[in-house]
Amino acid sequence: MIIEPLSAALNPSDASVAILFCPTEESVYLQHRDRAPGIFYPDYLSCFGGAIDEGENESDAIHRELGEEIGLTGLPSSDVFSTVSLNFGCFGKGVVTRYYFVFEVSGRHLNQLTVCEGQGMVSVTRADVFGTMAARIAPYDLFVLHQFFTRPGLGCAEQV
Repeated sequence: MIIEPLSAALNPSDASVAILFCPTEESVYLQHRDRAPGIFYPDYLSCFGGAIDEGENESDAIHRELGEEIGLTGLPSSDVFSTVSLNFGCFGKGVVTRYYFVFEVSGRHLNQLTVCEGQGMVSVTRADVFGTMAARIAPYDLFVLHQFFTRPGLGCAEQV
């Protein structure tokens, strides 16, 4: 996998992203990102989600993004599971924060999903996250997936 260098041309912003967890499969669903230039970690796997638009809060943004990216609507509200702040000061930009939410998805949800952004959707297990697939996952999402799969109550979407 080729790692594209970060550049000042990228426009980082606060984002809300989702860990879509399927307890019956003990896996999470990740987006296989486009290969397009000008995006963070092209061709990597990452959590679904995106920028928080002006006037939105983190929760509104993740519900909008899941609808836009995979057609997933009607999920209940969720508390923030984790956050990652990234400092882009070396590029003349500020600190941005990624807000991570956990949603349990079942067969009913999975049957309605249509990938509208990216190359596709991939099911990833705990073994994948700690194994050979780790190199394919965007680093900031990999860190939070480590948190998710190693916390007490492994495999449940309850807040600790």
